[in-house]
Amino acid sequence: DVGVGQVREVLAAAAAGAPGEVRYHALRTRSAGARSFVSFHVQVPGEWSVQRGHDLLEAIEAEVRRRLPAATVFTHLEPVEDPRSYHDQALDRRPPPAAD
Repeated sequence: DVGVGQVREVLAAAAAGAPGEVRYHALRTRSAGARSFVSFHVQVPGEWSVQRGHDLLEAIEAEVRRRLPAATVFTHLEPVEDPRSYHDQALDRRPPPAAD
């Protein structure tokens, strides 16, 4: 176990403490030998600047690393309003089905 509960706690706290609607999904953890890997997507309001979103992700990543010092953390920033932000929750990203 890479510490999924700890990562969820960090993400929930970040979402609750951030202004506007902040969500996360596609949380994945894995281990390879002594190394641990954590990846997740963070969704923020589309009107946020890139800098603001980046600052939030930097803070979240730092807190995950503080709690899980052996973890390598990968994040992806998405606008919460964009429907495409929900198409990549599965492990393999597939295009949405074509309309009939």
